[in-house]
Amino acid sequence: MRRGSNLPALAGFNETVVFDYIRRSMQGISRVEIAQHTGLSAQTVSNVCRRLVDRNMVVETRGEPQGKGKPRVMLTVNPSHGYAVGLHLDPLRTAWALYDMAGEPVRSGRAPTAFTERPDHFMDWVCGEIEGMIRDARVAREQILGLGVAAPGPLDREHGIMLTPPLFYNWRNVRLAAGLESRLGLPTQLDRDGPASAVGTLWWGGRDGAAEGAERSSGTLSGAFIYVGAGIGAGIVLNGEVYRGRASTAGEIGHLTLVTPRSRAEDLPPQSMDSGLGPPELVHCAMERGLVSADTDLGDPHAVDSGVREVLLRAEQGDVAAVALRDAYVETLARLGLGLVNLLELQQVTYGGPRISWVAEAVKRRLEQMLAVHHEARASHRVAVLVSQDSKFDAVRGAAALVFSEQYAPQSHHLLVTMEGA
Repeated sequence: MRRGSNLPALAGFNETVVFDYIRRSMQGISRVEIAQHTGLSAQTVSNVCRRLVDRNMVVETRGEPQGKGKPRVMLTVNPSHGYAVGLHLDPLRTAWALYDMAGEPVRSGRAPTAFTERPDHFMDWVCGEIEGMIRDARVAREQILGLGVAAPGPLDREHGIMLTPPLFYNWRNVRLAAGLESRLGLPTQLDRDGPASAVGTLWWGGRDGAAEGAERSSGTLSGAFIYVGAGIGAGIVLNGEVYRGRASTAGEIGHLTLVTPRSRAEDLPPQSMDSGLGPPELVHCAMERGLVSADTDLGDPHAVDSGVREVLLRAEQGDVAAVALRDAYVETLARLGLGLVNLLELQQVTYGGPRISWVAEAVKRRLEQMLAVHHEARASHRVAVLVSQDSKFDAVRGAAALVFSEQYAPQSHHLLVTMEGA
């Protein structure tokens, strides 16, 4: 059953639309320009901007004179209005950072993930690190809007539970969000690392550290963020909003069956392959080919990381078997991008995550080659293929963006009337 909207919901939505345009404008934007871009009346824009200024969310500055008359009053986001903490859990390393509203990291930290048999010991440790970071930043506690957490799936996003994360073998059905919130006293939300990174691209796309050339001018972007970490996953963006699916599992692309596009030059049937060539699978294949030790423990994230590096080093040195395995890895990641583009008619594909740097440029080139021939809508629009400029912090940046986005990004569900029991 569909739900309706009402005037308070509509007013709140318009406010987020106006604020979205202000924060996306790096050099500031005038009220006239906001009205032109949004289609809202000048009176509505003026009223909304006055409320934003009164709440100290945006600040006014005088623009450069243009001809006769007074220069326009420009609006920019106030970076110190609010802050968010981002936390990323990875089998190898845990990262945390405090971001201001303009997307600048105030303080950050990163350390080997402290595994224990009891997840509550991990939470005690990481909350101590976050508390120290907040003290060092000298930011008033009431200015911190919340904590966003990015972690490998599968997970229960609604209830903040990590279910059966890969390479976290002692972690099952861990109530991570509730545990962190009780320790830090900050509203906490949990998401998979792929969708969180996609939120970061939407919220801070084009800023330093984000994918170069990422869309900032439009809230109608449709794209995918293919995240390469402990496994391979994706964050899906449709018309400017992250699509997670009913159970928040949309984007679990790690074991799709990929089909090689039929060659028009040669009448050959398409070939299929499984996309499950994440880092552990890559090392398993390397073990079978004698490229790494047969005793490599695939349950040890450090051993897997070392194994991948060994394969890539051998490939650089010209080892034929290693080159073939590396090329298969590149092919898999590029085909995933092509499949998502054609399935969802995407405008942009971004590759990121802590383990994309090994093959990032090769994957980008290969997908661009595929799109030139096999993009179904290539006659109507070009697809931008981007690589994150700071892939180690994609998820932690995205985790912090979860906090800002939930409160300040224009999202269609904010228009719906909340009903008891719904």
